[in-house]
Order: sequence, then structure tokens, then C-alpha cells
Amino acid sequence: MRKNYRTKNNQCFVVRPVTKKDLPALVDILNSVRAERKFVRSEKIATLEQGIKSFEEFTINDSYIWLVAEIKGKVVGESKIWRGDGKEHHVGYLFLMVASEWRNFGIGEVLLRHVLTQAKNYEKICVIPFSTNLVAIKLLQKYGFVEEARRKKQYKLSNGSYVDEVFMAKWLF
Repeated sequence: MRKNYRTKNNQCFVVRPVTKKDLPALVDILNSVRAERKFVRSEKIATLEQGIKSFEEFTINDSYIWLVAEIKGKVVGESKIWRGDGKEHHVGYLFLMVASEWRNFGIGEVLLRHVLTQAKNYEKICVIPFSTNLVAIKLLQKYGFVEEARRKKQYKLSNGSYVDEVFMAKWLF
């Protein structure tokens, strides 16, 4: 599956399954998102070795969906869903990330739409954005995600402010 699209500023981009060669770019994007200190819990630097380990864990079974967006040969974002264990086997966990310079051009929405389209073997998809990530929350709501729970002031940011952890989910049947 490889599909071509245009961003809101008319740049061509491709959505396709991840490959091992994408990992250095994905680790770089993740580290830049972590450095922003406002979208993800961990601020630890990710390594290529961790990316390879994650890739190998995901690819040893078929209970994951992992896509990338690419512009002119450069990976600019990813979406993935992985399956829960045991009694959560019916649940998929969503991760969506776009490089800062490519946000608000529609890439995240296309990645979300594609990963959800492929999630036919899941009953429920969960995602946990920060309460301050209003763009992500609005996008998720547009695609049918609803807030199921909220942990107030769960995270303290480097500037001293607190943010809630928002549990959102979408039932697929």
C-alpha cells in the first residue's frame, strides 16, 4: 500500500508502510518532538538502537500497523497502532507524530485516516494526548474519538505548568 497525496500547501507526499531504513529519520523526529517538551511524556533522547528494537518487536507479528509519510524521499511523520496484551487484545494503541515543520498541512490527518482504515482487526483504538495538544484532540474528535477519562495535572512541564493526561478512544464496531 503506497498512496500519493498533496499537503495543504500543495506539496506531494506519500503514505506507505514503514521500513527499517526509515528508522534514523523517525528517531530524529521523535527526539525533536521530545525536545519541544509539550507533546509527549518522555524527554529522554531516543537512540537508533531503541528504534531498531521497536521495529523488530513490531515486525515479528502481525498485530501492528505502522505507516510513514514521506516528502521528496524524506520521512516527515508516522502513525502506528499496536495491539494490547491478554485481556486488552481487542484494543489498539495509537501513536501519531509529524515533524514540526510539516504540521498543520494535513499530513497528520491523512496518516490518522490511513491507520484507522487498516485497523479492521481491532475493536477499540486508544490514544492519550496531553490536554494542551488541542490540535490533536480536535483531529481525534473529528474521527470519532471521545474522551473516556482524564488524569488532572498528571505531568509537570519544564516551565512549571501542569497538563492533564486525556484518555481518548474510538470503538470500531
